[in-house]
Order: sequence, then C-alpha cells, then structure tokens
Amino acid sequence: GLLLIALLLVFGKSLFVAGDSAPLPFVPIINPLELMQLAIFLLIVRGDGFAALGDGFLVGRVRVLAALAFTFVTFATLRGVHHLGGVSWDEALVWTTIAQTSLTVVWSLVGMAAWIVGSRRGSRSLWLAGAVLMGIVLLKLLLVDRNHLGNLYGIASFIAYGLLCTVIGYLAPAPAKTATGNASP
Repeated sequence: GLLLIALLLVFGKSLFVAGDSAPLPFVPIINPLELMQLAIFLLIVRGDGFAALGDGFLVGRVRVLAALAFTFVTFATLRGVHHLGGVSWDEALVWTTIAQTSLTVVWSLVGMAAWIVGSRRGSRSLWLAGAVLMGIVLLKLLLVDRNHLGNLYGIASFIAYGLLCTVIGYLAPAPAKTATGNASP
C-alpha cells in the first residue's frame, strides 16, 4: 500500500515537470520523463497495491487507472505543445490556441477509441465512458474553442471533432444493455 501511495505521489509530481530531454531531441511519449511515467503506471497496473489498501480501493481501481491514463495523456499532450510548439511551460500554456486544439483532438481520439473498443467488446460501460468524454469535448468546443474560431486552429478542432464523430457513428454502435451482449439493441 505504501509503495502504491509513493508511486502515485511521484507520478503526480512528475506531471508538472516540463521534461526537457536535452541533449536528446524531444520525442512525444518516448522521452525520459514520459517513459518513467509509463513505467510507474505499469507498476500500478500490475502491482497488488490496491489489494493492500482494502476492498474499497479494489472497486475503484478501474476508475483510478482510467483517471491516471487520462491525466497522463493530457499532460503528455501539453508537454508536446510546449516542446514542439514552442510555448512556454507555465499556467498560460493551457489557454493557448494550439494547446486547446491539441487537447480537443487528443481527447476526441481517446473518446473515439473508447467508443469503438467498447462497442466491439460489448462493454457498455467503456462505450458510455467514450460517449461521456466526447460530450465533454463538445462542451469544451462550445465554451472554450469557439473563442478561437476565427483562426486555423479553432477551425481545425471543430472539423476534427466532426470527422471523428462521423467515424464513430459508423464503427461503434451502442452495445446491448444485457450483460451477455447477445440480445439485439
């Protein structure tokens, strides 16, 4: 249990580091900081730390792992914007047009993947998680990204979302509500 807590603390602290990989070039996901974060994530996934904390934590394990994965993807995207887009690593990074467009596209891809995998596996909860994430992205588009609609990045985020929703509608119909998944919707 203590190892799990220590790993979570190191993971959380490392999210807010810019991750300069000099003298090596920055490559998203394949840089020292993000490789360390992925290793910590795999240790948490494969470890028995949740069992040591009690039954209550075992129930929330999937939610915790999903939240960690989503947080990792979000910060990896922002780190990529910082290094590849030339935006300074500070609080203003999140509100730049390129960061907002990047988050819209990446979150849409994650939501689309969850929708498709949930549909293919017959997992209504995974499918629903993807649908909720796509709903959050739509709200983000309407509340945040519409302020950037006059530039190329804002237009690109709306077009990317629309195309991904079109693909999802074709590839990922809703799974059946039954547990077996054999009944017709």
